[in-house]
Amino acid sequence: MATINIRHGTYYLSTKIGGQWTTKSLYTKDPRIAEDSLAAAQAREMTDRRKSQAARGIVVSFDLAEISGRFIAASQERYRLGQCRLPTAENVAHRTPIILNFLKSLGVVRLDQVSRATVRQFVTTALAHPYRPTTVNQLCALASQLWEFALEDDTLADLYDKNPWAGKKLRPRAYANPKPALTPEEYVLAKEASHKAQPVVRFLVFMGAKTGRRISSLLRLRESDFCAESRTISVYGKGKHELVNLDEEAVQFLLDWPVGESGFYCAQISQPQASARVGEFFKRLRRQHQGKFNKASHHSFRRTAGTALRVAQVDGRVAADALGHSSLHVHERHYVDERARRTGTTLADALRRYEKASIESLAL
Repeated sequence: MATINIRHGTYYLSTKIGGQWTTKSLYTKDPRIAEDSLAAAQAREMTDRRKSQAARGIVVSFDLAEISGRFIAASQERYRLGQCRLPTAENVAHRTPIILNFLKSLGVVRLDQVSRATVRQFVTTALAHPYRPTTVNQLCALASQLWEFALEDDTLADLYDKNPWAGKKLRPRAYANPKPALTPEEYVLAKEASHKAQPVVRFLVFMGAKTGRRISSLLRLRESDFCAESRTISVYGKGKHELVNLDEEAVQFLLDWPVGESGFYCAQISQPQASARVGEFFKRLRRQHQGKFNKASHHSFRRTAGTALRVAQVDGRVAADALGHSSLHVHERHYVDERARRTGTTLADALRRYEKASIESLAL
């Protein structure tokens, strides 16, 4: 489908002609004129598709299973060509069948049976299952991509309408309370238990505790990203590189860690596999320590880092930058435990103070 983008304040229209994309300037900075031009271009495209398919005698398939199969295959091909990351392709392969099962339970097996009312029923059905609102949002977003894929693939020439999955009002807004951070005692116990875990889990848990970085960033960490002289590592996450300071213990940990020929610190496994292994690590800790590590996961270290920064009374903007958050609102809402809000430097210093609180309580 035709799209618009903006360069230096001027709108450009991109259309697909003869199998090739062509971009031309609209010579306007008015968004209303740009939207009207886009709507006209999309209408022309749809008319041309209908004429072309009628001339070729093509029978349009609305079968959801068939379209979703091609959607999954297309995402895998995009990954093979380097046009998307592996987690994206895996997410499509994992969640698309879930969407189909939900729709099938509503009696929807064809794309032309999907409407705004169907989408609302879909949301209600998904929320009745063990899915948090944010996960339902992701399912709706993926279903929207599936719909757009069908349009681009010329399978909906006789059924062009506004995307029923698009629109913020259809998706429930998530106001769930943030999951708790690890308490100082849990933080110390997790670090100590990591030394007995398998290598991948040991690395992810220890470095997660020391840096508060995402599991996806730690999986990509190479030996070339570490500088022992400056005590820093360069991590990649959310589309940007960040320089993270390390304390002496973390520096020594990386110096002692055996690195294979690939140059990666971790064995190359997928993010879901790594998350599952860390999840099993916390399950064992829950069995060993009754009442502790409730809802703990690798991301708990990130929330713990945010909480430690607040306990250390680090300025909010500085704390957000330390964790790589561009939005202070996101940092405050999702990465600071309520305990820290009531209590009122660097990340390494804050985590040392947080850990010290546990040691002092145990001594008493």
